[in-house]
Amino acid sequence: YRLTLKFKNGKLASIDTSGIGSLPQLTDKEKELEDKRIAEEKARIEAARIAKEKELARIAEEKARIEAARIAKEKELARIAEEK
Repeated sequence: YRLTLKFKNGKLASIDTSGIGSLPQLTDKEKELEDKRIAEEKARIEAARIAKEKELARIAEEKARIEAARIAKEKELARIAEEK
């Protein structure tokens, strides 16, 4: 049996599944294992997405903290300059 994937400019352009329809159906056990594998893969992807979102939020908070400190320093420098 052959599955042919054709790419154009680095992107999937077509899929040839001729002959695949004659493959035997999965057994109940094989289907159960495949469903479990897919569920685990989805969970792994979701966990990675959540971790990435948390990291991006942490970075945004750090940037905001740095910007607030910069503004406070500028205000302090402006106050000192006015006193002179």
